[in-house]
Amino acid sequence: MAQRIILHLEDFDIHGDVVARHLSAQGDQVWLCKDAKDFFEALTALAPDELDRTFVLLDVGIGADREAGISVYRRLRKEFRIDLPVLFVTIWQADRLEAALPEIRDRVAVGVLSKPFSLRELDSALEALSGEGEGESDDMHRED
Repeated sequence: MAQRIILHLEDFDIHGDVVARHLSAQGDQVWLCKDAKDFFEALTALAPDELDRTFVLLDVGIGADREAGISVYRRLRKEFRIDLPVLFVTIWQADRLEAALPEIRDRVAVGVLSKPFSLRELDSALEALSGEGEGESDDMHRED
């Protein structure tokens, strides 16, 4: 399998660094983005063939309104019209996120991983999004 590209929107340095080191050690290419501008610059730098192996980790609670991850998700889907697998990494509960983003309910390639989480839970959530996993963990919510 080709190397995964992970676009990770995270404003908490230590969290982003730990996740990036862990995923990089597994052979993933991780692009850590501090804000929406960085995220979309990284996204537009990807070649079309790279998009096929790109995953998005979005922290919901960033930015001045503490909901920048939601804005990034909506822009990704509507303006860029790119349907990449997205894992929301958040302190929000899945039902609160679904209330804020009802359009994610029908998306198979969208997951929610609640903070705090273990690196093993992160791996399982990414595997589930890529279709490699054999099921969902209790900490990840996916609507099929």
